[in-house]
Amino acid sequence: MLARMIAVLLAFGAHDHALELVEAAQDAGGLEVAMANDLRAAVTGSVISPSTFLLRGGIALLLALAVGAVLLPSGQRGRNVGGAIVASQAAPLFHALYIAAARGGLRRSCIADPA
Repeated sequence: MLARMIAVLLAFGAHDHALELVEAAQDAGGLEVAMANDLRAAVTGSVISPSTFLLRGGIALLLALAVGAVLLPSGQRGRNVGGAIVASQAAPLFHALYIAAARGGLRRSCIADPA
């Protein structure tokens, strides 16, 4: 049952909650050390590093722009399809950048609160 809950949390991107659940189950004594280590490895293995995500997203966006440029002279339908391709690749990339900026702020963009 715990493995299913962890799988659902990982599918929805709630890696921090999945790791907390594993630690809570181990602290409560309901989970063996080997199983807890396997679940921790599964959680940490499913996390994509930000640099890898941005690199992959940037390459996908560049390829989508190239396809959009090829479809540009093919009329209104080609422009619509090209725009949809570019939008579908740009949305996750810019969303991730927005989330990163909203969580910690852009570097050197504001004055920190006094301690």
